[in-house]
Amino acid sequence: MAGGNRFDAALATYDRAIALDRNHAVAYVGRARNLILIGRAAEALARHAAEPDIYRRAAAYRMPGMAVDGMDLVAVIEAANQATAAVR
Repeated sequence: MAGGNRFDAALATYDRAIALDRNHAVAYVGRARNLILIGRAAEALARHAAEPDIYRRAAAYRMPGMAVDGMDLVAVIEAANQATAAVR
């Protein structure tokens, strides 16, 4: 199997894994790594940024995420305290 075909096969496998589990962080990282290795870094970045809400990206790492108004200091402190308590 030629080098390009191996990367294509790997990308297809990562895409199947992501289709089965949208939160499969290892598959996202593997797909991005392969895209970068074959010179498609812009595509890797675009796919990474496909979820515009940063707090929702936490699900890919099986972590809870929440939206917080960054200008509301009390809300930020409460969210930070909840996040800290969740990881302890």
